[in-house]
Amino acid sequence: MEIRETFTFDDKVDEAIALRKISGLLARDNLRRRIFYGIFTAGFLVFTVLFAKDGYVASAVVNGAFVLFGLYNIVFAQRVNVFNIRRNSKRNMRALTKKYGPDIEKPRESVIRISDGFAEVEVDGSVTRWPAKDFVRDFDEGKFHVFEFTCGRYIFVRRESLGGQVVLDEAVAALRGGVSEE
Repeated sequence: MEIRETFTFDDKVDEAIALRKISGLLARDNLRRRIFYGIFTAGFLVFTVLFAKDGYVASAVVNGAFVLFGLYNIVFAQRVNVFNIRRNSKRNMRALTKKYGPDIEKPRESVIRISDGFAEVEVDGSVTRWPAKDFVRDFDEGKFHVFEFTCGRYIFVRRESLGGQVVLDEAVAALRGGVSEE
């Protein structure tokens, strides 16, 4: 069985975000952000109350602004972290592309072949193979359907590229059974 898709630079960035969600790093980053800004907000809230009580209105207003900033970061921790991951991933991918390889910002074609007990991904003439016996599970994550293999290896396929549930079922059956579907 063969799945062809064209992926863009933004798809690769979305894959990086999905990987952080899958691995639990995004949840950990959200918790760290909430703890840090909780302490930050509590400290400035104390200063705001003290300055307002003593009549220092300007200092109370400035500290009140810091309290609002801290509350924003607590409430919207996931959104802020995803924004930062997206920005940093784009910057890192552009730097790697500039130094080492082909222009990643152009749409690229990938071919995923599942046959003969292997899953193969071909991109720009480079082929990566994973044995079907290493297949762990498949699941949906955002706009992707993900095939997970042992040792933290993943194949991301956009749902539109699969063409329907029948193709997905065939791919999963081929990976689970190691059966050739050609």
